[in-house]
Amino acid sequence: MPLLALDLGGTKLAVGIFSTDGILISEEKLSLDKRKDKEVGQLITTKTHALLSQNVDEKKLKAIGISVPGIFHTGDGPVWAHNIPGW
Repeated sequence: MPLLALDLGGTKLAVGIFSTDGILISEEKLSLDKRKDKEVGQLITTKTHALLSQNVDEKKLKAIGISVPGIFHTGDGPVWAHNIPGW
C-alpha cells in the first residue's frame, strides 16, 4: 500500500508517493510563487490529487504525512507559518 508524503516549505511544496518499503514511486516539487493563505491550501489539494490520480488508487493509501513550517495549535487547529502570509 502506498504512502503519501508532503513537505511544505517557505518557498516550495514537495509531494511524494512511496511504497511501504520506502521506494519513491513518484514525486513533484513546485514553487509556491509567493502564494499566500488559501492559495497554498489549494495548491496542496490540487497537486496531491493530481499526483495520486496518475499513480495510485487513493482508497489504497496506507498513510499520509505532512511537514509544515511553523506551529500547529492542537487546541483550535490553525497552523501558523511566519513565511506563508495568511497562515
